[in-house]
Amino acid sequence: MNDAEIYQVQAALRKRHGTPWIWYGWRTRSWWALAGGRLVEAVSPGELGRAMRAPAAWPWPPVR
Repeated sequence: MNDAEIYQVQAALRKRHGTPWIWYGWRTRSWWALAGGRLVEAVSPGELGRAMRAPAAWPWPPVR
């Protein structure tokens, strides 16, 4: 994905989930969001959407 595609995906996810706290980690190469008061990480935008629908059950990153 190039920068423009990443920004388009971020905008779509933000609109769909109603939160500004979605980003792509350039160093981690992972998608991140703050959902349900919890930080979640995913390898793809689709997986991030699933994580945001059930953040309490999402296994990564582990809750300490």
